[in-house]
Amino acid sequence: MTHGYQMYQELSISNEVLEATPVKLICLLLDKALQQVEVIQQSIEGKNIHAKFTAIRRVNDIVAYLRDCLNMQDANTTAVAQSFDAVYILIEKKLFRVSIQNNVAELSEIREMFSQLRSAWANL
Repeated sequence: MTHGYQMYQELSISNEVLEATPVKLICLLLDKALQQVEVIQQSIEGKNIHAKFTAIRRVNDIVAYLRDCLNMQDANTTAVAQSFDAVYILIEKKLFRVSIQNNVAELSEIREMFSQLRSAWANL
């Protein structure tokens, strides 16, 4: 029964992605990043090193993808893209410190940045 429910959830997510607008896709990625930040928090508290590094890798992958999607060539959007890039770079640096130092304060800052990014994208 659990397996069937899990498959249903995966199918539901797949349909959501297939039908999503570009803005909605970014919101979905940011939601996933926020979920993984929670996994990192729980992993630090539970001293689960493997789960922490897996979640950090997933967040890094999401941030790398978001950075790859930035359009730095369009003169009309370069300033905005550079601003987003600066935020993404800051998140990457903070994630690195979290991975080395288990710094929960930095993790809270990352969570807040993702929440603000999510809110900004959702209001477009």
